[in-house]
Amino acid sequence: MRKVIAVVGATLAIAGVNAFGASPASAISNCSSWRVEGAPMTAARCTSSAGAQSTVFAIAYCRRELMPQRVVYGPRVRVNEISVANCGSGWFAADHAYATA
Repeated sequence: MRKVIAVVGATLAIAGVNAFGASPASAISNCSSWRVEGAPMTAARCTSSAGAQSTVFAIAYCRRELMPQRVVYGPRVRVNEISVANCGSGWFAADHAYATA
C-alpha cells in the first residue's frame, strides 16, 4: 500500500510541475513599457520568447481632474509587436506597466 501511495504521490508531483511551472527558458523576455510622449497612452513590447508565454499587453493608469483613476488595457500582441493602451481624450497616462500571458 505504501508503494502505491508513493507512486501516486510522485506522479502527482511531476504532473504539478508540468502543469504549473513553465521553465524560465520558455518565458517571454526583454519587455518594457513606456508613456507615449504628447499623447494620453502607454505602450509595451517584448522582443524575445521561447514559447510558453507569447503575448504582452500594455497597462495605462489614467487620471483626469476630479475623477477617480481608471485602468486601461491594450490588446494582447505577439513578440516584437507593440500594444497600446489609450486613456482617451481629456485623460492622461499617469503611470504605465505591462503584463505577459
